[in-house]
Amino acid sequence: MKRQPQTVPLERDSPSHFPLQTSVLLQFLPSGACRTVEIGEPLILGRTGGAPADNILDLTELNALAHGVSRRHCALQRRGDYLSVIDLGSANGTFLNDQKLMPYIDYIVSHGDHLILGTLHVAVFFGGMDTPD
Repeated sequence: MKRQPQTVPLERDSPSHFPLQTSVLLQFLPSGACRTVEIGEPLILGRTGGAPADNILDLTELNALAHGVSRRHCALQRRGDYLSVIDLGSANGTFLNDQKLMPYIDYIVSHGDHLILGTLHVAVFFGGMDTPD
């Protein structure tokens, strides 16, 4: 039986506005796996090789190596009332809504945007996912 992936509605006053205390829901495609993260300090998306590392969201279990995700691929960080993404000089590039990012330059991320890390697709939503009781 196939099920539809769970997504977050796109109803926001300003899709780029990222209020304080707002979490980020990352939905990895095609698996549909979701991770809710808080963005206080910059959060690096990449691979740790099994060793725990501060401020790195380890994507290894999502077959990140085969998708071309670098160990320190890109970073999500708060810029005032906005969320930004920065490619950290990744080997296979980072794309935001089909635009290839220049390394080490901030790009504003909006609610509902689509990132591609190498070939790993990530939908970005503002606000976490309620966990069932």
